[in-house]
Amino acid sequence: RRQSSLAQISSKRVREENERAYLDAVGDRVRIFDLQGDLVFSVVESLIRRILEAKPPPRFAIVDIRRVTRIDDWVAGLMAALVLELTASDRGAVFVEAGGQRRFLRQLEEKLATADRQEKVMAFSDLDAAIEWCENRLLAESDMEPRSEAITLSEHGFCRGLSPEAVRKLSSVLVK
Repeated sequence: RRQSSLAQISSKRVREENERAYLDAVGDRVRIFDLQGDLVFSVVESLIRRILEAKPPPRFAIVDIRRVTRIDDWVAGLMAALVLELTASDRGAVFVEAGGQRRFLRQLEEKLATADRQEKVMAFSDLDAAIEWCENRLLAESDMEPRSEAITLSEHGFCRGLSPEAVRKLSSVLVK
């Protein structure tokens, strides 16, 4: 259906300016493949080729299957081979599904287990969580750990430009 990268889509997580600048600079290292309809051989073969031949090679390929209506049983074997090939070259695949394709993910895990490898299927129920996970990995690999502590209301981008008095008024009406 669509292909994009972190250069075009980022997570909703509030980031420090240096983190955001870094993620913007390396945005092509994460590619998002949004699939729709039935996964037939030509679609799967094309997807795998796009992932493996992408320039620059993506560190992570997010495969969004939330809009996929049907996945044949043999697809799990091809995707397991893709996951193994990506991990062998220090890359990874991340899947997004909202509950409709759990059977496929289970088959994928079984195929990886029979390959006698310790690879784990990374799966998220929404795209934002998958993107944030990839962003966090890129930041960690750059020695730029994501900020884990909570920020104050005045530090939030939503309050940028507000006076201290306005932030206090806003704080008084918010519920934790």
